[in-house]
Amino acid sequence: RFILVETMARIRTLEARVVELAQLRARYAAQVYDVEVASADNQYGGAEQAVVCAINEGITVALRLGADCPLIPGSVYVSEIFGVGGWEEEKLNELKNVVLSKRCKGPMEVMDCMVKEIRKRSQEEGWVVPATPSLPRGK
Repeated sequence: RFILVETMARIRTLEARVVELAQLRARYAAQVYDVEVASADNQYGGAEQAVVCAINEGITVALRLGADCPLIPGSVYVSEIFGVGGWEEEKLNELKNVVLSKRCKGPMEVMDCMVKEIRKRSQEEGWVVPATPSLPRGK
């Protein structure tokens, strides 16, 4: 009975992950990577995955998806965050900590939370989102 329950849970998790990742790719620039190469023992998936997403605010986020993602809160976390065009490391770490504290279920929730947090802080705290760098024009 235990094996049946666990197998059904893994199937539900994988189905939910496929839907979640399709939505993520439709909304954000996202690339999915397998952290562990499938071995002979684990040829049917379920290994950890990494997702790298970029948002218009000039931030790239690397996420790690646990085996229960996107069904269990806290099963996805921000492993790295990078800002382009002048983002301060302090602000990026603050964003990372806020998102981690919310214990999001999936990558869509993480990215939506991050975008909302940036907009909120821009309006309330006066954060300035760095403009996209441009090349100098010739005369």
